[in-house]
Amino acid sequence: MAHSPAYCTSADLLAMHIADEAELIQLTDSAGLGVIDEAKVAGAAETAAVEIDPYLEARTSVPLTVVPGAIRRLAAVLTRFYLYSQAPTEHVQRQYDAAIKSLEAMAAGKIGFGAAPAEVPAAPPEPGLQWESGAHAWGRDSGGGLA
Repeated sequence: MAHSPAYCTSADLLAMHIADEAELIQLTDSAGLGVIDEAKVAGAAETAAVEIDPYLEARTSVPLTVVPGAIRRLAAVLTRFYLYSQAPTEHVQRQYDAAIKSLEAMAAGKIGFGAAPAEVPAAPPEPGLQWESGAHAWGRDSGGGLA
């Protein structure tokens, strides 16, 4: 079953400068068409989201319907890692390891992930307590002005 929604897209990878277009083409274009294979990116993004959810589920319901920027960025790093299949570069591996440490810190409550807290309803007003404004002490028609 597909994870819905994915937490990042190829556009996110490009916009956040996690990967450039040439790298994404190299990693995904097995047909030699010279374009990014969006299905491969989506598959890697799904794998990343499935890996992220267990870290977040202790603190919020998953999958996320609104993806905070911090999670989107971590998802992009993990997606890139998964696009490398079995041979990530040292740099990609370091980024992945750092992302996992961030997810562990989020799970432990040491750092936030930017999600809005669950909405807490306002306390109802106490019965019998009311505020009313009195008559104006100052004004043209009040007669209370300075002479």
